Amino acid sequence: MLDRDFDNLRAAHLWSIEHSDIDTALRLVAGLREYSFRCMHAEITIWADAAIALPEASAHDRYPVAVGVAAYGRFVRGDLEGAIELGERAIAAADQLAIDGSGIAERALGNAWFYRGDIERGAEWIDRMIASARRGSPARLAHALYMRSVAFTSVGDNVSADQFATDSLTAAADSGSSTALAQAHYAQGLALKSTSPVEATAELQRAADIARDAGNRWIQAFALTEVLWLEARQGRPREALARYIDVIDLWYRGGDWANQWLSLRHVFGILVQLRADLAAATLHGALTAAGSAYALPFEAADAQRIGALVDNLRDRLGPAAFASAVRRGTTLSDGEIIDFVRAQIRALSYPE
Repeated sequence: MLDRDFDNLRAAHLWSIEHSDIDTALRLVAGLREYSFRCMHAEITIWADAAIALPEASAHDRYPVAVGVAAYGRFVRGDLEGAIELGERAIAAADQLAIDGSGIAERALGNAWFYRGDIERGAEWIDRMIASARRGSPARLAHALYMRSVAFTSVGDNVSADQFATDSLTAAADSGSSTALAQAHYAQGLALKSTSPVEATAELQRAADIARDAGNRWIQAFALTEVLWLEARQGRPREALARYIDVIDLWYRGGDWANQWLSLRHVFGILVQLRADLAAATLHGALTAAGSAYALPFEAADAQRIGALVDNLRDRLGPAAFASAVRRGTTLSDGEIIDFVRAQIRALSYPE
């Protein structure tokens, strides 16, 4: 129903901004945030930017949530400093108004600090998100526990990751939310990647299927990214690479560059596996320029594997050719990188 009415909601929000209707502007952002995240309507974060800029918006009880949405928007667009600045502003506003900000700012801050590689600070914000979620709904708690599980997986603590994923599954069952269930299965699959790749693939595919049926394109893309990476490592790299185009296009249409870079890092690994060395080095340069060649969160063993792949690639190409290809990658715009990767995937997946 929201898909059908989204144009009307967009018009309502535009009207509220033009007429300085603070209440309507902020309530639309707060009320539509989760729908927009899961359907990858990234424009909701632009609505949030406009709403929080209205005079006297900071006195409204939905202001901290809207600032948190704006912070999350900065994160998905790759503006980590902006995400942190707005996230901290949202926390301060919630404290000043003595209200719960629904964990949105904590989500943005946890993601941003993890993506920067500050594991300890990222985990602290996720723990605060869990504390906030325990005062809210089971679906919120399932999401927070899923994030904590993924955080533990990222640092190689698969035992804790599995426990938090199990707790997330319990909360998801209590919530009755398909989205929460998909996220919990995703966390479970990540926790199993190092020890039980076949079982992990099944869990991650289950997450993708549940998300697809629920219309949650965000977690579906998340899960498929990992499914394809596992399939490539299990001897099907060319087939997995061909299917990455759909995932890349999904992130691109949704404007989610944080997760786009994580998917492209897996594409880099497959390019090395297929000995497409110049293409792989060019993509590595683009990832490095974006600050995401080794960015968390992702499974700890993958970080070691990617590092080894870079070393092997440099040895195979030689230092000069490797450096030249990397430099080329650093000069490409975001759109040019996507076009480059699409072309490489098509050439390798469907050779003439």
